[in-house]
Amino acid sequence: TTLERLSYYDESPTFGGQNGLFLTTKAEADALVNAGATPSQIESALGLNSGSLSGTVVRIDVPDPLARGLSQPTGGNMFFRPGGYTIGNLSEGVISSPLKTDPLVTVTKVP
Repeated sequence: TTLERLSYYDESPTFGGQNGLFLTTKAEADALVNAGATPSQIESALGLNSGSLSGTVVRIDVPDPLARGLSQPTGGNMFFRPGGYTIGNLSEGVISSPLKTDPLVTVTKVP
């Protein structure tokens, strides 16, 4: 599960970039959303640059990330820290970027 700006992948056939799609656990994403976290708070928790979530924020749920090659990321933005956790202490993994046409991937707007 990841939380992103809806327009972030407008020009791409996939969710995620050439380095893959960064994910956290469904439970941790649920906790952020259910707590009513603001886009700024979500950015801090996920280690995203300030303003990354301006506009419509969506949740991208990818079932069975292990089957999609889930691994620990080896790099990222200036907030990246190795070890499988974001700077906000959420679990972090990366998978190969799924196609937007993948019928198993769901995208929902975050209230």
